[in-house]
Amino acid sequence: MSVKQNFDRLSREVQETLNIEMDGIKLSLVESLSLFFADILSWLLVAVISLLSLLGFLAAAVVAIAAVTGYALSFVVVAFLLLSVALLLYMLRGRLFTDMAVARFCRMFFSDKEGGNETV
Repeated sequence: MSVKQNFDRLSREVQETLNIEMDGIKLSLVESLSLFFADILSWLLVAVISLLSLLGFLAAAVVAIAAVTGYALSFVVVAFLLLSVALLLYMLRGRLFTDMAVARFCRMFFSDKEGGNETV
C-alpha cells in the first residue's frame, strides 16, 4: 500500500470514529433530556394531585369550621391556612425548585459514565 492509500484509510477511520462519538454524545443528551422531562412531568402530576387533595381538605375544613363558627369565619380561617402554605412554599422555593433542577443538571452533564460514579 502506498502512503496516500494509508492516509486515505486513516482519514476514513478517524471520520467514522468521530461520527460514532457524535452519535454517542447525541444519545447521551437524548437520555438526559428525557429523564429531565420525565422528572418535570412526574412533579407536575404530583403537584396537580396534591392541589386537588388540598382543595378537598379545604372544602371539608370550611364545612367543619362552619358548623362551629359560621361560614364567613370558616372561609377566613381556611384562606389564612392557604396563605400560610403559599408563604411557606415561597420561602422554600430555592430549596424545592432551583436546587433540585441544578442537582439534576449536574448529574446529567458531569457524571462519570465509565465508573458509574457521579462527580457531584
